[in-house]
Amino acid sequence: SPFATTSETTYDLRGLTINQPVFLQVKAADGAGNTDTTTKIVEYTPTRIIVDPDVNVPANSANVNVQPDANFPALVPSDLGSGKATAEDLFLTTFAPGSTFLNTNDKLGKVLYTIPINAAGTYNLAENHYNGYGTVIVAAPNVRFSVTKPDGTVLPDVFLNQGGNGNAWNLISKVDLTVGTLTVLVDFTTVTDNTPTNYFVAPVIRAIAVPKPVVIYQAPVVPTIDGNITDAEWGRIPPLVMGRAIQDLIPGNWTGPADYHSYVYLSWDSTRLFFALKATDDVVSFPDTPETQLFFRDGFELYLGLLDPQDPTRTAYDLPGDYQIVISADKDPGTGALTARWYSQQSSWYCSGNPTHIVVKAVPGGYNIEGYLEWLNLDGQYNAPVLNQVIGLNIHANDNDTTTPNQQSAFSLSQKGSSYNNPSNWITATLLGTAPAAVPGDIDRSGFVSIADVQLAQKVAAGLVALDATMSLTNGDVVADGKIDEKDVAKINRMINGL
Repeated sequence: SPFATTSETTYDLRGLTINQPVFLQVKAADGAGNTDTTTKIVEYTPTRIIVDPDVNVPANSANVNVQPDANFPALVPSDLGSGKATAEDLFLTTFAPGSTFLNTNDKLGKVLYTIPINAAGTYNLAENHYNGYGTVIVAAPNVRFSVTKPDGTVLPDVFLNQGGNGNAWNLISKVDLTVGTLTVLVDFTTVTDNTPTNYFVAPVIRAIAVPKPVVIYQAPVVPTIDGNITDAEWGRIPPLVMGRAIQDLIPGNWTGPADYHSYVYLSWDSTRLFFALKATDDVVSFPDTPETQLFFRDGFELYLGLLDPQDPTRTAYDLPGDYQIVISADKDPGTGALTARWYSQQSSWYCSGNPTHIVVKAVPGGYNIEGYLEWLNLDGQYNAPVLNQVIGLNIHANDNDTTTPNQQSAFSLSQKGSSYNNPSNWITATLLGTAPAAVPGDIDRSGFVSIADVQLAQKVAAGLVALDATMSLTNGDVVADGKIDEKDVAKINRMINGL
């Protein structure tokens, strides 16, 4: 019998374990009790825990205590337009688009967040204080965050300056956590702005599994820059997947992979960084914008830290050394022809205009971008990278489904925003040698064979997961019959056990 039924089109499933896949078998039934003979298998892997208030997800106020200290309760206005003298204490507001707690400077308060940690691991603790009300919220300098780990360890206090209107995640701490309960006390009594009319928003607190570092292989062949992303040129390069819910920096606009998703490929040699993007996009849009606002068009952004890799304590760009490079296209209003355009504020003498070494090509259901940048030309000083060098990296993928300049959706590889001015929100990449031509059994293209390949092969063989660009049919088809089935699963399992 089913563990749950619903007459709605959505169902709130709770009690999941972070990073542990869940498989759901869904059947439809009508009001007379007739059950559809077909079923749909859905797989989901939870990768983050959010404690509200938040505009991005439904309220989870049971995990928020707005009066952990009776002397400093959070003050919540009954209406954003009302005077603070009439505001109600300890009242959870539900203004569209979400729920939020507010503090005011005539009565600064504290808020305590309780976050269940269901799996041990390394997490980024981050905060987001955006509430969608524009100029109502102003800067709150020097907010104190006090974190207690599930094992009882109290971390040193962290003080962050909350900006006014940005919807960005700010890192509190990167920590190793055991199973248990994590608590975060947010203290506004330390705020150094004492303007009595200002409102401050209590943030969303998020615990998120740390993304894996990226590897960038040397180019096995020099690609022909023509916008055709072929297996002969890119098939040995593991793609980076963009367009996932956990990467979404502007929630509410993206409707799923059919709206936008893409694969980004990176490779390198001693003089160049090669890149390719293969985007599925239901509405391709390259409206006219100033060159400094290419992020309002479809395209993507490369963030590179060439002198100093990503460092959680480094919150400002090194110049030279750190670069934001935005890559998009100009569209001819008459012919519809696409011409690549790029821009970097940190290297505007090089990354500007219409480069001939980048091609943007419209394809059915989306577009491709293929090109390269020259290491030396970024600043004229940087030495060529070397094997095994670690660099800072992030990628943002931008999607605009309108005909006017608009960054409707933006996806971050690191799952954090503000990359344009804060390299602590990047991840790292290691420059490795040439990717192996094939590793039998390595269906997930990690470079080695493990139990993860057995599990993935089982899903593919059972029809639960479709092969895509992140997987290798060549590697997974170890019995060489042109498909991945239970015979391949059994053989890969024997391989990892030395049989």
